[in-house]
Parts: sequence; structure tokens; C-alpha cells
Amino acid sequence: MSNNTATIEQVAKRPLRVLHVMSSLGRGGRERQLAYILKYSDPSVVISKALVFRPKDPDNSYIDEYDINDKILGYMGNQYGVRWWKKYRKAIRDWKPDIVWTWGYVEAAATILACPGLKFIHVVGSIRGTADQHRHSPYILLRNKLSFKLSNYTLGNSRYGLKSFNVKNGYVLYNGIDEDFLQLAPEEEKVKLRASLGIKKGEYTCIFIGNFRPVKDHATIIRAIQRIPKSIPFKMLFIGDGPTKADMENLAKSLHADDRIIFLGREMNVKKYLSISDIYIHSSQSEGLSNSILEAMAQDLPVIASDTGGTSEIVSEDNGRLYSYQDSEALSNAIIELLADEQLRERKSKASKLIIKNNFTIDIMIGNYEKLAKRFANDKR
Repeated sequence: MSNNTATIEQVAKRPLRVLHVMSSLGRGGRERQLAYILKYSDPSVVISKALVFRPKDPDNSYIDEYDINDKILGYMGNQYGVRWWKKYRKAIRDWKPDIVWTWGYVEAAATILACPGLKFIHVVGSIRGTADQHRHSPYILLRNKLSFKLSNYTLGNSRYGLKSFNVKNGYVLYNGIDEDFLQLAPEEEKVKLRASLGIKKGEYTCIFIGNFRPVKDHATIIRAIQRIPKSIPFKMLFIGDGPTKADMENLAKSLHADDRIIFLGREMNVKKYLSISDIYIHSSQSEGLSNSILEAMAQDLPVIASDTGGTSEIVSEDNGRLYSYQDSEALSNAIIELLADEQLRERKSKASKLIIKNNFTIDIMIGNYEKLAKRFANDKR
């Protein structure tokens, strides 16, 4: 599996063929990164296709949104019987990729088990979060480490993620932000949206985008809000849904902070809510590299975030504040400080946008992807 499919001279005359394997292209961080790769990578350099396990969900998929139906080699289904394994092996054998790039443990395991004897380079790109998230699940840690060991290269979306799994020679492919996220909404649109949410003129607005799960730690934000003096006009927007949402609504009521919080639920267009906000707040027990933070930075927002995982790779004193996980007092103090100092907020806002433009655009991500693909291919010849 680790041998090259052609001589150096043959491959030099044609683009690399990279087959991406992913369980689905529903909405999520890794799914969107792959959608960008399929849409924007240069076919004269790298021909990128995807083999997807689960059928397309037309109501929850990037495939139609980014018009990449022609980049999907096929849908495997998820009934893992003998026919499935034969079909999967045949799809890879017939397309003859130089690189098979798997985006999760299941995809990596399927490739390792179904493709002995086939010649390609196997890249496991499944490190999206950190090992900290699985510290109570030794089986998950073991299976991930086995997939890293049995592949040719391991890749993550943050340096911290690689380090947490003790991957010493891994590679990082940072996320890229769509050009659309760098464009700011007209002022009249922002005024209308704020009014529709009941946000008064002169009220500061903070926002957090994340599913309601224990790891996202909405509770610390709510406790921090309770500490902010009522004399500061302030609203907090929560975008997302999930199993702990009702508990967080109850917590807000019990702390008498519910009048300052708007629970918006799941929203497809998060950009418009970022556009009316003053500060992005991110509280999480563990992160690889957060897409929501990058999107907030692209919308000129300073960021106050828990110092966990790879967050410090994108948030610093230049563009925000880091606080210790679950320290609601430190979080509330940071919010108060930024709200009270417009010039400080403005400096950090400009720094956020500059960080995105210099490091995290789609063009930069695609360039890095193509360089990595060529490096993986060349290293194995």
C-alpha cells in the first residue's frame, strides 16, 4: 500500500491523483475543508476526488452548496458486508490514486483492511480535535494511534492536535476561510437584524457559535455574564443546538442572566449574526483549530477564548484574550475590559482580520494542500 504507482518520470508528466475518503459530506468542519479542496484545488496540479460512505442528504450537505457533484467518485453506503469491502477495494483499484487521504478512523481502518497489495500512499488526516477529548476512552485513543502507525503520513488541523496524540512527524493543514466571510454586511442590514432580535441601540453584543454539548462549556459563559454589572448594556447570542441546551437555559434563569441571553438555536447563516457582534467568545474544554473562531476573526471580531487545544495558535494578546478553562471570573473581566475600551477593541479587531488574510484564506489552504500532496508523493519515490 505504501509503494508508488508509477515512476517519477511518469508522474512528473501528469497531475497527482488524490482520492479523499470520508464518511459523509454533511455539515461540519472537516467536511467543509474537504468541500473547499474538491472545489478549488487546481486539476492541473492535483486531481482531487472523493469517495463517500453515506448517501448525500440534500438538506444537510456541502455537495450541492459548492457544486461538487462531479468530484464525487461514488457513494459506498454503510452496510459493511462482503460486497461492501469488495466494492470499496474495486473503487480504489480502478481509479488508481497516487494518494488515498482518509478523514477519520473508520475511513482509515476500511482502507487499511480492504486494500492490502494495492499501491498508493495512505495519508490519515483524521486529527481534528485533541487526544484530551478521548482521555476517558482508551479504546478510541488506541484505534487512532494504530491507524497513524499503519499509514504513511499523519495530518491534523492544528499543531496541538498532533502533539496531543504524540505524533512526532505529522503535518498540519490549517483550515481556510471563504472570501465571502471577509466581506462585511451593510450597516442598514445590521441595524434591521439587531432590531429584529430586540437588541437596543447602544447595547454591546457578544456571540458564541457551538453545539450544546458538555465539551463546549456554555455554563462558564453564562456564569461570566451573571458577573457583568447590569450598568453595562449587553446581550449574548448563542447559536447552536444540542443535548445540553435546555440545561443551559435553566442555568441562565437560575442565575437571573436569561434577560441578557438570546438562544437562537441552529442557524445556517451565522455570518449575519457575527456581523452585528462586538466580541466573539469561545469556551471549550478541548479544540483542534476552531472554524467558528476563524470565521469570527474574518468578520473583524476580537476573540476571548479558553486556552485549550490549538486555540492559542490563532488567538493571542494581539487579537483577543485567552483565559483558563472554566474560569468565569477571568472571562467576565476580559469581556468588561474589551467592552469598556473601544480603541483596544478596534486594534484587536483589525489584528483578527489581518491574521486571516495572511494565514487562513482558501487560496493559502489550497496552496498548502497541493504542496503537501506533492511532498507526500515525492517522499515515497
